[in-house]
Amino acid sequence: MIDPVPEGIRLLVAGGAGFIGSRTAVRAREAGIDAAVLVRETSDCRRLPSSVPRITADLTDFAATGEALESIRPTHVVNCASSPGHPGQGGERIAAWRDSVLATVGLLEACRRIPVHGVVHLSSSLVYAESTHPIREQDPLTPTTARGALKLAAETAVRAWAGETSTPVTILRPFSVYGPMEQEDHVVPTLLAAMRWERPFSMTPGDHRRDFVHVDDVVTAILTCAMRPGRGVETFNLGTGHEHTVAELVDVARAVTGRSLIVSDEPFATRPPDRAHWVADASRARSELSWEPRSLEEGIRSTWRELQ
Repeated sequence: MIDPVPEGIRLLVAGGAGFIGSRTAVRAREAGIDAAVLVRETSDCRRLPSSVPRITADLTDFAATGEALESIRPTHVVNCASSPGHPGQGGERIAAWRDSVLATVGLLEACRRIPVHGVVHLSSSLVYAESTHPIREQDPLTPTTARGALKLAAETAVRAWAGETSTPVTILRPFSVYGPMEQEDHVVPTLLAAMRWERPFSMTPGDHRRDFVHVDDVVTAILTCAMRPGRGVETFNLGTGHEHTVAELVDVARAVTGRSLIVSDEPFATRPPDRAHWVADASRARSELSWEPRSLEEGIRSTWRELQ
């Protein structure tokens, strides 16, 4: 992050109850940034300490969102608002588009009235097509999952709004984010819980790979982009540049924790985003943001330490 923090910054984190949003707000306040979160009345705020100010509004309620932003008048906004996971069928898909795309549009419309000085929008690597090489920001945007499609739609809305308002925008595309307080049914927390409590762990069949990036490194990139002077519309991949299978992840966790693992005879079913290759070319973030992600070993070690 930029040090010292520029004066007069007032940061609002939309989707601030989520895994990445909550960590962003907490880290911002620890750094001396005047930061608050925007959450819904129904949000699970267990990740948020009481010291983080909360503003309540549903982003799809345009009037309520406008009033919420008027009440604190942020200078900068981080948009982490999105539905979690991969939507299933029918109502889940409709809700996911509402909570990701329409919510983003609602937030941006409210930002017109302030106006804000800059927006950081959290997207996803799932906007890309499948690839056999490290993925670059200029590679084809042809998502193959429902979540990837709605993430790309939200990006499109952000770009259009930036063009209409001339507001600086940074779009971040993280790869497989893990770390403390991650959703419990994801692979890293499931694996570490299995090691801690000596539970069976179901391995994913096949040779799928992911680029695992620690949540605190993603947060560092978010806050760096929020604090730096705006430069139009910029896009950055966030990944380590190294891909790992689940079996390799298990080997790292065993080495870091010194624990054994009971592998279940029941394999874990593959999911829509599973790919034979999925790794970031994050050279742009490294060079322009001076961003350097930690290794998988370092990330698993710090995550395990926080679980104790």
